[in-house]
Amino acid sequence: MLSQSPEKRPQPINALAVCASQSFQRLSPLLAAQQPRLINLGVVLDSSLTFDQHVRDTVRNCNFHLRTLRHIRPSLTSDVANTMACSIIGSRLDYCNSLLVGISEQNLDSIQRVQSKAARIVCNTGRHSPSSDLLHSLHWLPVRHRIEFKTATLCFKAVKLGTPSYLNNMLKPYAPLRALHSSNMDLLTVPRTDTSLGLRRYSVAGPQGWNRLPHELC
Repeated sequence: MLSQSPEKRPQPINALAVCASQSFQRLSPLLAAQQPRLINLGVVLDSSLTFDQHVRDTVRNCNFHLRTLRHIRPSLTSDVANTMACSIIGSRLDYCNSLLVGISEQNLDSIQRVQSKAARIVCNTGRHSPSSDLLHSLHWLPVRHRIEFKTATLCFKAVKLGTPSYLNNMLKPYAPLRALHSSNMDLLTVPRTDTSLGLRRYSVAGPQGWNRLPHELC
């Protein structure tokens, strides 16, 4: 029987290379965690979860579209301008905004300025017009309240519908040791935490938002 030529002879499997490749696949998430920033589903995550870069990117993208909307605003009706602002700007401000619970006031102000600028463009008013009345006339919640609304909505779905299950598992009904007036108010237990970052966890921020809702809604 003729022996195979060296070119056609099957090469032995390098066990060390396979083990190294498998080890790298297991360690790659840990190596990625050492990077200063990660992008997951379009959200920029930094090592301290300040979301500074994510806010800067969102503000920059929104300002780009707002400049375009300002140019074509004279050709649009108020309803069309409102629809465009909600679909182009509002959707970017609301995207994954429940992650922004507890961010710095500076970042909140940056996002709020974008929404206020959009309201002035839609209402076709001056750049220095007060925005609070404009937001009210457009039925737009301010940025801070939009974040609270998103968190409360997620909590409401987790409590009433049980979905998603991984959020529902983080919530525990409030059960006082003795009979209290709050026993029948369908409240949630707020875990104790000693850090500012701990206050931003869903298991803490979610129950806090839920407990602030009017009893008629719960």
